[in-house]
Amino acid sequence: MIIFFTTLTIISTNCIADTIPDINGIRNKLIKKGFENISVGLRNDTLFIVYENRVYRWEAMAMVDIIESAMPLIKDNEIVCLICLKRGIPVISGILSKAHYLKYIRGETTQDEFSASVQINYDVSQCKKNAGDNPSFNKFDIIVHPQIHAQFGNFSDPLESQVNIAPAMNISFWKGMNITTQVIFPLQNDLDKEGDNIRPGLLTINQTLRLPSAIFSSITAGYFTKNRYGIDIETRKFTNNGKISLGIRCGYTGNASVLAGRWNYSEVDLFTWFADAGYRYAEYDLTVKAGYGRFMDKDEGWRFDIYRQFGEVNIGFYAINSGDVLNGGFNFSIPIPPRRYSTKHLLRIRPASSFAWEYRAKGLPQKGKIYETDNGMEEYLNNLNPDYIKKQIMNKLAIYH
Repeated sequence: MIIFFTTLTIISTNCIADTIPDINGIRNKLIKKGFENISVGLRNDTLFIVYENRVYRWEAMAMVDIIESAMPLIKDNEIVCLICLKRGIPVISGILSKAHYLKYIRGETTQDEFSASVQINYDVSQCKKNAGDNPSFNKFDIIVHPQIHAQFGNFSDPLESQVNIAPAMNISFWKGMNITTQVIFPLQNDLDKEGDNIRPGLLTINQTLRLPSAIFSSITAGYFTKNRYGIDIETRKFTNNGKISLGIRCGYTGNASVLAGRWNYSEVDLFTWFADAGYRYAEYDLTVKAGYGRFMDKDEGWRFDIYRQFGEVNIGFYAINSGDVLNGGFNFSIPIPPRRYSTKHLLRIRPASSFAWEYRAKGLPQKGKIYETDNGMEEYLNNLNPDYIKKQIMNKLAIYH
């Protein structure tokens, strides 16, 4: 009898071991790959994986890697819920059934049918509040940014340009916080004399918050682009799973610059603001935005943007009507190699994930211009629209299988 019960216990233990995912094994596998702020847990038939991507240039690639890593380690009737963090803040979640996943990779169902079973949205209510393993805080990231400025000159010099290399060091001490210090090294310059000198770039401290109902808010203080310093606050609300967004941004700044190694600055006396609404047509990854505000030249007016994402490439056009001046141009953003980064050390050096450039038809007058902080919601939530991520995951899984 004792032998019978002992044998039954061993069989039961083995069955449980075969059906329960190895939580520690999944966690350690993701940490070994370089993902940060990792939390893994099982609730009922759902495996929850909370993570922050510092491994891949593209968030869609990170999600596909985690899906491919986790699916072989769970039962066929279980579900994986991924929760993506940015600076420790949960942004979006993705839910996939292993049963539907297996049918898709075996060719037993179409991409549209599999896509209908996948849920990606801004609901992160299942995210754990405590910090995860392999935290991203107290680590130094040096990100090297290429800078190119150009404008049409006179008859003898029809195109004037400036080329810089601008490494920026980022560090975060707690959730949503980021400090940036940047130095600009000139390589070539046809523009203003200030561009001949080594000079500071962005010098900022930022705190980003996620509020209820998919509202994100950011407050930044420090030295910004276009020789402005002060404080900048931005809030953006997403509805209809990211198809509609409403945003408002306010800044209170003064002028500052470095000449002959000395800081020169004015009082903080300029109030700027901008409110906009955007609509995203998910089928074509096409976004249309319109907004009204007060710009750096104390002029008020409208700005219209239309841009489309082609994988990691963004291409857009814009028009500005401010201070009785009509202007416009185009902008684009292209990825910079490599696709994958090293996260093994306390000090990590890598190129910027993308190079962005905007062409303005009329360099003068200054109407319709605004400074940048590199902490705006566009930068923070770049490539994390739920419909966009879902489509890119489907495409990547189709390529792999």
